[in-house]
Amino acid sequence: MKKVVLALAILVLSTPALADSNGVTVEVNQIGDTNEMYVGYAMNNASDVNRPRAFGLVIEVNDANMGQPYGFDPNFYIYPGSIDINVDAPEGQEVNSWGSPIADYNDPNDNAIMEMASLYYPTGVSSPNRPPSSGILFKFGVDKTSGFSVDIEEDAQRGGVVMEDIDHPDVNDPGYVTLVDWPSAPTDCFPSAHPDYSNWVEVGKPDCWCYERQCHGDADNTHDGAANENKRRWVILADLNILSAGWNKKRTDMTTEEFDAAICADFNHDHDGSANTNKRRWVTLDDLNILSSNWNKKETDAGVNVDPNCLEVP
Repeated sequence: MKKVVLALAILVLSTPALADSNGVTVEVNQIGDTNEMYVGYAMNNASDVNRPRAFGLVIEVNDANMGQPYGFDPNFYIYPGSIDINVDAPEGQEVNSWGSPIADYNDPNDNAIMEMASLYYPTGVSSPNRPPSSGILFKFGVDKTSGFSVDIEEDAQRGGVVMEDIDHPDVNDPGYVTLVDWPSAPTDCFPSAHPDYSNWVEVGKPDCWCYERQCHGDADNTHDGAANENKRRWVILADLNILSAGWNKKRTDMTTEEFDAAICADFNHDHDGSANTNKRRWVTLDDLNILSSNWNKKETDAGVNVDPNCLEVP
């Protein structure tokens, strides 16, 4: 029985993308002060239609022991280095094994080579299956919480970081793909164990979601100025104005700056369910209801509704 590697996925990874500051950033980061690390990507402009197609990356840990990668992004589920295809099988049954995104894992040398790609149709901005503008590609553990570093590089042999449209003019500009080592990357302020963490990553890791009362309707981390902290009102007109500016708007209805401001009024950290990430509405009726329930209440009136507990993990 003849077995071959999926030709299309190989073709996708065969042409490396060079780069430009308007492109995509891939960074390795520590999650809080834990011994858990992640490798994530984000479009520098969330509305950019030229999304990543595939990643060929080398991860090397210095001065610590690296655990085997896990928690792989389901949007990049094609593993060209190990996928096993039977071309003689009936249509729809061609895949014998999806393989693994870990092309090589060298425990004694504390490094891993990762190879993972997307495969969706139709291509382009109209596809409901295209990967989002940001996400966590995979995670790995280390045996320390400090005193180590992690380097990330493109694996040229596996194509490095490949964009959907490799003929896009910007792809050929230096700096289109930016790789950020750790500890160069900032530490996440939003806990990775929180159920809303993946949505926080998708919308660009907004600092405002890390406000301790944001999930209760406080979009800007300010109050009414009352000297008595027990009588301060945290959900006030300024928060309503932020919500109004982004009310029921799709991501494509706003500039990047407008979206970054409006997302602070997404108090329930969820969207309207649209499959197209660019057309999702993040500031909706659920958020208005949260704001309304705590509107203009003093802390002594609202109690737990405005307690500084939004970063607690349920």
